[in-house]
Amino acid sequence: MPTRCETSWIERPPIAAAAVTSKYVLVIQKWHIFNPAAFGAYIAGAVLHHYPSWWVGTAFMTPVVIGGGLLVMRKMKRFIMVAFFISLYLAVLAFNVYLNQSASAIPHN
Repeated sequence: MPTRCETSWIERPPIAAAAVTSKYVLVIQKWHIFNPAAFGAYIAGAVLHHYPSWWVGTAFMTPVVIGGGLLVMRKMKRFIMVAFFISLYLAVLAFNVYLNQSASAIPHN
């Protein structure tokens, strides 16, 4: 279920204008440098301090997103790429957990 938007109706048009403007201004040989929607979300966070949230990133939608991702992975035959990504992600996560535990074990004066 989508969450409530924290921006007011006055703040939304400049964010939308920044997104649309980036589509036509931030280009190289008619190719977008940034995804306009992502650029608008960045502007909302950087300028207005209203950080976007992704409604698909909820516990309710997790099985649907994982199932859909597995179907796309199977269709595109990208098993090795997905396995490499998951392995690297877990390695970085484990390293960060190790660093945080090591840092918390250091006595502070």
